[in-house]
Amino acid sequence: MSLIINPSGGSGPNPPPLLVTQGATGAWIAPPFYSPSGGTVINSATITTLMPFFLPFACHIDQLGLKQSTAGGAGSVCQFGLYASKATNGYPTGTALANSSASPTATTGTTTVSGALSSSVAIQANTIYWYAQQQDSNSALAVYAGASLGASYFLYMIGDATLANLSTTAANNNISMYLTTSQAYGTWGDLTSASFTIQRGAGNAIFPFLHVMVP
Repeated sequence: MSLIINPSGGSGPNPPPLLVTQGATGAWIAPPFYSPSGGTVINSATITTLMPFFLPFACHIDQLGLKQSTAGGAGSVCQFGLYASKATNGYPTGTALANSSASPTATTGTTTVSGALSSSVAIQANTIYWYAQQQDSNSALAVYAGASLGASYFLYMIGDATLANLSTTAANNNISMYLTTSQAYGTWGDLTSASFTIQRGAGNAIFPFLHVMVP
């Protein structure tokens, strides 16, 4: 699913999309609108967590990461993946474009966790992709730093079928934040017909990090 930015804001034929160039190749970045929330999130071992993002420049992504607040149990690990989006509704589709092998999450204290993807993924500018993360079945799950999505990055790109869920008041706990789907750890299957749960309210999404290589 592509997001076309029209600089003129007028009617008639659209000019070429407005693209922003990124000069720092080999840099770790956070997607637009994501920022630290001060909260935390814990993922289930049978759940894949998915956060939408787009970038205003073309690049390749070869690693994904996150910030860990509390270590998991001995031997605990996680994996990362990237999914494309459907043209019809922006939801994840197909098998993972690439995924990482296991990254340890048992290091004590606040630390970062990252994983190299099986192959770098070419990212088109202004196109929705899905950052995905899975946690293994260790009994003591790692705790990750949460992200604040402001007026809900999810609603900005994907939307909600219920108008009231677009409210950003503190009293409204229905704000869409991210998606989850049932998927065993280490399985990066086809999500085209998967069932998703919209995670809403005051909970936190994982604060995602992307390692980009600019063509």
